[in-house]
Amino acid sequence: SNSAYNLWIGNNPDATGGCYLRPGKMWRTPLENGKSEARKHGISENRFFLKKVTDFYIHHPAEAASLLLKKTGLLFYPYEPIAGADSEALIRDTNVQLFGNAFFVMLLCFAGCGIFFAIKDQRNDFSDFYILTASIAIGLILTVVSGRYRQSLMPGLLLLGAIGAVGLKKHAFWLIAAVLGI
Repeated sequence: SNSAYNLWIGNNPDATGGCYLRPGKMWRTPLENGKSEARKHGISENRFFLKKVTDFYIHHPAEAASLLLKKTGLLFYPYEPIAGADSEALIRDTNVQLFGNAFFVMLLCFAGCGIFFAIKDQRNDFSDFYILTASIAIGLILTVVSGRYRQSLMPGLLLLGAIGAVGLKKHAFWLIAAVLGI
């Protein structure tokens, strides 16, 4: 299943936080090298790549912490992170993407308010959904952040955004709500 390989792609000295390995030879070469190294050591390829990830965190803790912070920032970056073989011009210069950026920033504002009100009002009615959303976010931060993977966060962000909008209205923050566009 290449699970440890995917973890290694997001956690090694060359990792950028996003999908820096393109499909094809660029993606296959480290995988094939890892397979041959694993055979030499008599271990599975998953164990080999997991050891490489562990070594990265042990021997480069500052670089690893910096990479985790960068991936956290990319997770909430309004632009669509490049994925796979997509060209930067395709992602950044289309009108749909530009509209999506504004929507995503507004959604993050409402979702942040939603987190505040969910904690303040002790709203546990969606606690399983909160846990699922947080788990997806952590999974993305631990591996790689790309646009198509980030889409799995949207239902959770929409729920939190709705809780935020209702909370703003309920708690007489009508002026803030009006400014934000409710």
